[in-house]
Amino acid sequence: MNAQSNGASPHEVLPHEVLLVEGPEVGRRALLAGGAGLFIAFAFFDPKRAVAAVPSAAADAASYAAPDAGKLYAWLAIHPDNSATLYTGKVETGTGVMTALGQIAAEELDFPFERLEVVMGTTSLTVDQGPSYGSLTVRLGGPQIRAAAAAGRQALLDLAARRFNVPAAQLVAESGQIRAADGSRSISYGELVGGQRLDISIGASGERFAMKVAPEAPLKDPKSYKVVGQSLPRKDIPGKVTGSFTYVQDVRVPGMLHGRVVRPYGYQGKLLSVDESGLKDIPGFVQLVRRGDFLGVVAETEWAAIEAAELLGSKLSPAGPTDGGAKWSDWKGLPAQGGIWDVLKKTCSKDEQVNAAGDVDAALSKAAKHLRATYQTPFQLHGSIGPSCAVADVRADRAIFWSGTQMPHQARRDMAQLLGIPKERIELNWVEASGAYGRNGLEHVVADAALLSQAVGRPVRVQWMRWDEHGWEPKGPPILSELEGA
Repeated sequence: MNAQSNGASPHEVLPHEVLLVEGPEVGRRALLAGGAGLFIAFAFFDPKRAVAAVPSAAADAASYAAPDAGKLYAWLAIHPDNSATLYTGKVETGTGVMTALGQIAAEELDFPFERLEVVMGTTSLTVDQGPSYGSLTVRLGGPQIRAAAAAGRQALLDLAARRFNVPAAQLVAESGQIRAADGSRSISYGELVGGQRLDISIGASGERFAMKVAPEAPLKDPKSYKVVGQSLPRKDIPGKVTGSFTYVQDVRVPGMLHGRVVRPYGYQGKLLSVDESGLKDIPGFVQLVRRGDFLGVVAETEWAAIEAAELLGSKLSPAGPTDGGAKWSDWKGLPAQGGIWDVLKKTCSKDEQVNAAGDVDAALSKAAKHLRATYQTPFQLHGSIGPSCAVADVRADRAIFWSGTQMPHQARRDMAQLLGIPKERIELNWVEASGAYGRNGLEHVVADAALLSQAVGRPVRVQWMRWDEHGWEPKGPPILSELEGA
């Protein structure tokens, strides 16, 4: 069951939009509500239909807790049509990890890669495997998935052994089939499972991001690998190059409003006053939202939200910034950029000695040849192709988000703290963002949407403007390296 499935469009949308429609909840979450299990007896919907289900009123009372990492159902599902799904808390940021993790699962499960779908990130569907950054996704998440898939293969062999009334050692798992070693009979994974649910413990333990999953599961010898190590086509590339791929920037929810946040021209500005004159003259304007130094606007259309934000926001002129309807405290500005490296050297820092051997000072003073070099790395934007974007639907006792964050489970915990709602009552649906590039986790826009939705009691979509992204994204810091050798 893909996280984006089921439903019909109540109005015309662009082909690449995700239209989230009211309707009954289907698939994994509904099944798990009735009891834990390994296998899910729901056939896939067409994955090309970029449509997802919004929880119905009946589902509002359900918990959005993440599945138990110590249960096999949290990682894998086998469907009656002999397709399979891998569930992973890791997410795709354009680097191909969806394909890589799928290869690991298909290899260890002895399953055709082309029949394996991968569901990523959504907090009620996946285990918290930690953030997806720092080139650690395959390194840390891969072994967990490998062990879970190995446990799944063994569970299928045991199930077939009971079905055929022979020892599991006399059976072979291969390409989604279990067959007798002598070739006398065989059965597909889907037919073998037959929709039954098996609650199998696989022993996940330890710290959340370094879980030891299925420690007793026998792993395949890498010498026998047929999928891992092969150059396979990425499933996401065709849609991305043809414009049909669904990004979080394309998500639309019924009844959704649009929001923009008004920020000061400067860092840590204090909001002194707000002149609301003219806001109500903007067609489609709904509400101004102020919470401490947070200031935002909500409107029926995105253009109305942009107009309202521009009416309130500071503007940059040749003489410097000029206030809009919002008045902020004075800002002393940035250091002169020509002297930024001197500022950096004088900034408080923590000294750390990596290694020491011999008498460095003596060696430098007596050496015949000295080499000195200074390397300067400036502030750098991540410059994502699509500015940060999120949709939030916050109600009194629960909240649902759509976000492309690189750390969905952490964002869920953050939103629980921000909104004062238990994390089990919060779901974050992960939808890939158009651009990531390092520490651009998109959590800030999730908070923007959360606060605006909480204030108006309706779903709110917030997309940063390009100048928001360039001005307020978490930039790569400047680095000054001074080296000396002799």
